[in-house]
Amino acid sequence: MRTRRKLWERAVYTVLVRCRTCDRRTGQKRLFYNYFSRDTRCPCCGGAVLERRVKADRVDRQLRNPFRLAQRLLGGTLFHCEFCRVQFYDLRGMAGVEAIAKIGIF
Repeated sequence: MRTRRKLWERAVYTVLVRCRTCDRRTGQKRLFYNYFSRDTRCPCCGGAVLERRVKADRVDRQLRNPFRLAQRLLGGTLFHCEFCRVQFYDLRGMAGVEAIAKIGIF
């Protein structure tokens, strides 16, 4: 069941839910926290299921912002998210199969 967020929780979480049986609260973190993770995540959907690309695809859109441009110039790898069909450059490596299985698809 959804619960009200406190002021500081609004900056961190997009939604908070509370379990009816154990009364534990969990939330969905905002997407900008993906920039601080160890592994590459999709900047649009937060998904960890990505594939590496050698060159950009003309059909799927590519994120073009100063942060991604800097990562491209520093030698970042081109990644493609299969769910939201977006391409982006990132310096971090992909999560391993065990890490993806542990966190699920997203």
